[in-house]
Amino acid sequence: MMKLYYAETPHGRKACAVAAYLGIELDFERVDLAGGAHNQPAYLAINPMGQVPTLVVGSDYLSESNAIAIRLANEVRSDFWPKGRVQAHAQRWLSWDSEHFKPVVATYFVENALKPLFGEKTDMSALAQAEAAFPKVARILDDALKDRDFILGSRPTIADFALATFLPFAAASRLTFETYPEIMRWNAGLNSLPGYLDPYPKGA
Repeated sequence: MMKLYYAETPHGRKACAVAAYLGIELDFERVDLAGGAHNQPAYLAINPMGQVPTLVVGSDYLSESNAIAIRLANEVRSDFWPKGRVQAHAQRWLSWDSEHFKPVVATYFVENALKPLFGEKTDMSALAQAEAAFPKVARILDDALKDRDFILGSRPTIADFALATFLPFAAASRLTFETYPEIMRWNAGLNSLPGYLDPYPKGA
């Protein structure tokens, strides 16, 4: 059976949510980030970046949450990772998220949620830059979601889960989408998907 190393981080949560949505049974192992488990030699041997998540399939180790999502979709032959022409559109949104959306919303998360948790000082300059960039990227996403349930149409794909990576952490990040009604509607739709709101293994 495949094994997923995870933690309750945005990308760790995403991998768990993909598995829950696709109905895939995995062995789960929680990585104790606070205790430094991600920096131990045994974990670095399977993920040299010392990050979560990591998927282990036999002797194959796969890191990066989007790659893991593709591997899980292929495992059950799901169009969650689309084929053909639609795949290029999915990749387009994965790239846009990585280059434009994620750097902005991740800054809110790091500066407003993560650093205070560890007693670190907020970088007000970095936060100000994110706040200045946020309206443009949020409007682009909001406009793209008009007249569709999900970013590529009527069914969720990896692109939705990638774009929404930081939305479950919006409150702690002091990130609001109230003036972007299409994003709010889309997020509500994601929240209604099987396993999405509670993606972690039971008893974790």
